[in-house]
Amino acid sequence: MSVTCPYCGLINPEGALECDCGYRFDEASPVRPAVTGPWWRRAIAWWKQRSRTLKDLLTVEYDEQEVRVRVIDRLDLHFNQTFRWNDVVRVCFQDGGMYGSDILFIELRGRAKPAIVLTEANGGNAFFGALCDRGIFPEKVWRRALGETSGGQHCWPPR
Repeated sequence: MSVTCPYCGLINPEGALECDCGYRFDEASPVRPAVTGPWWRRAIAWWKQRSRTLKDLLTVEYDEQEVRVRVIDRLDLHFNQTFRWNDVVRVCFQDGGMYGSDILFIELRGRAKPAIVLTEANGGNAFFGALCDRGIFPEKVWRRALGETSGGQHCWPPR
């Protein structure tokens, strides 16, 4: 069971001895943190929310027949997608730069818009590997794509 800090309101894991704000749970007369005020509590709450990664928000699963992309938390539900491997007609890898996820645009037979898979999602890298292993995204293309650092896009097959 989690423990809510009576000082700043942050939720802490069961058994925590001290909150991130400095409040001690295990003392009879807790010491107040040196840094105080509502701005500090907001800063801590922002940091805890910000520190979540795409692995916490989105998952990619696949089997021999299909691929499933599912929102776990706090992302647009349009990321929820399912498609069959044999419907993939083109793959584009978009470099996300140093601070963003690389993006896979999967063009599908019978669909006007591509499926979008973020490589930093839970299972995203394994999915990228599966695309390559299946020959859908050839080695000469994925090697160039992974070496990209300037936001470029690499597609197969080319148009």
